[in-house]
Amino acid sequence: MMHLLRSSPLVLSLLLLGACASSGGGRAGGDGPAAETKDDGTELSEAKAELRLAELQRESELAEAEAKLKFAAEDLEDARKELAAFTGAERGFEQQESQLGLDAARNRLTDAEAELGELEAMYAGDDFAEITKELVLSRGRRSLEMAQRGLALTEAKHTLLTSHTLPSKQRELEREVLEAELALAEAKRGLERTKLEVEQALAKAQKNLEKAQKGAKSEGESKE
Repeated sequence: MMHLLRSSPLVLSLLLLGACASSGGGRAGGDGPAAETKDDGTELSEAKAELRLAELQRESELAEAEAKLKFAAEDLEDARKELAAFTGAERGFEQQESQLGLDAARNRLTDAEAELGELEAMYAGDDFAEITKELVLSRGRRSLEMAQRGLALTEAKHTLLTSHTLPSKQRELEREVLEAELALAEAKRGLERTKLEVEQALAKAQKNLEKAQKGAKSEGESKE
């Protein structure tokens, strides 16, 4: 027998396992209720943790959704103020400023034309030296040319401002108001969705806890 055990570790292992099984049968049967009680306790603890997690998640998600709604409302208010300020005053100021510059350019051209006419009339005779005459008249013509170019540029800028820049800016501000309105509406819907989702999760966690509590209570009564 000793020779057999030394030569076959597998046989020795099987014999030892059989001995443990035969001697520990009573303990295995006695561990059943203890294991079940442990499972019930674990289930109750997990249910409590699930409920607490649902409560924390509810607070966090509601706070975030309410903050988004608040920020969206503020953004809409700012966008509406920007549009009102532009249409009420800013656009008018820019148009008036541009018109003022245009009028000044036209006046400069008129003055340059008048000055050149006076110079030409003054130097029409032969009483002045030819060099002096040409020098003065050249200066007058250059001033007139600069006034003409300045007026043309100012007119082009005024046309661009009134026909494109200002209308485009107003459309952009109006679009920002519309986008802010849409964002606010979505934030409201998001808050409602969040309320429903977290309340459902919380209700589910509460039901699971009640179920676990009933299971633990029934187990305790059966032991008594």
